[in-house]
Amino acid sequence: MKKLLLVEDMKFFNSLVEKHVRRNLDIDVVSCTSYAEAVAVLKNGFDDYFLAILDLNLPDAPDGQIVDLVIGYGIPSVVFSAQFSEDTRDQILSKNVIDYVVKQNPSSLDYLVSLISRLYFNANVKVLVVDDSTTARKYVMDLMKRYQFKVEEAENGIEALEILEKHPDIRLVITDYNMPQMDGFELTREIRRKYPKHKIGIIGLSTAGSNILSAQFIKNGANDFLNKPFLREEFFCRVCQNVELIEYMDDLKSAATHDFLTGLHNRRFLNDIGSNSVARALRDDMPLSVALLDIDHFSKINNEYGHSAGDEILIQLGELLNERCRRSDVLARTGGEELCIIANNLPAHQCHDFFDGLRHMIEKHDFKAGQKTLKLTVSIGVCNHVHESFDAMIASAEEALLYAKNEGRNRTSIQTN
Repeated sequence: MKKLLLVEDMKFFNSLVEKHVRRNLDIDVVSCTSYAEAVAVLKNGFDDYFLAILDLNLPDAPDGQIVDLVIGYGIPSVVFSAQFSEDTRDQILSKNVIDYVVKQNPSSLDYLVSLISRLYFNANVKVLVVDDSTTARKYVMDLMKRYQFKVEEAENGIEALEILEKHPDIRLVITDYNMPQMDGFELTREIRRKYPKHKIGIIGLSTAGSNILSAQFIKNGANDFLNKPFLREEFFCRVCQNVELIEYMDDLKSAATHDFLTGLHNRRFLNDIGSNSVARALRDDMPLSVALLDIDHFSKINNEYGHSAGDEILIQLGELLNERCRRSDVLARTGGEELCIIANNLPAHQCHDFFDGLRHMIEKHDFKAGQKTLKLTVSIGVCNHVHESFDAMIASAEEALLYAKNEGRNRTSIQTN
């Protein structure tokens, strides 16, 4: 588990930060109320600390000695202090701390907590820095690494496009304008031909900044623009705002296509992907099966154990099927206790064994509902004949499912026409 080092002589403040951080992040918070305590803690090990929050003025270190101590161990640090002046700010930032936050009001604490969260999640975000100047490129890269991002680099637009092909998980491109072979405008246009704004953010940079240049970057598809030289604080805020916007759009898209309870795909996504699967199967003469899976006597579980137990069962069933289904299969919750599986390229002679194997696995599995262990069975109806539409295949699977239920449940029925 990652650790956060918190050095602050006010215990009340420590408890507030710990409460907020532990509520939202999987982090172990180690609190110290003095310089001496921090020295002792760091001597016992410092490799697991991803970040330190440091009070500038401690009773036994009133002149910011804690910053030099922690930075000396190579731990990224944020200073949080009631003391502020331009000279102090410049002095602190020259020590390569990430940020300097002033204790002013409750919103300062909110900003600090959001900053900790942002830095924690940045470790999973990959960024590409593009600049033909080695010095300028390394400076931006060093800033991004200090903010905990994963960083790739390119010295021109053509190389940048090649790197994007190799690293499809890049979420943000920071590019200079004036570069040989392909300038920042051309690079931005090329990126936008393949990647929409909710997939990759682009921030333009230039020393020849002007309103016209900024507008041209935005018109060509950039999300943001900054003049060089820039204030580190503004740069960090712009970067984080753009990353958070992309993540927010991802969350919205996920919410629109996933079931809120199980995390499986929902009916809306299923209809879209199902239509594509049918069209591909007809075009390429590939086998395709659509199965509907219904939990037997699910209302009895809700009535006897409560709806929360039913929810737990559905979540566990989704996880179990996710582990067993093939990577090419699509698993969705269509509503209530009914799930749907689209099995792409599953040979017809393997269809019954595959789905009946799922049914048998579920029958043998121990499901947990609170402290209780429950057994359940499912009925499965399968259409393994490619129809002219996905709706037609669903209708065929529904007929097969009804037959399985009428025959006593806990069985798999295949509809072949």
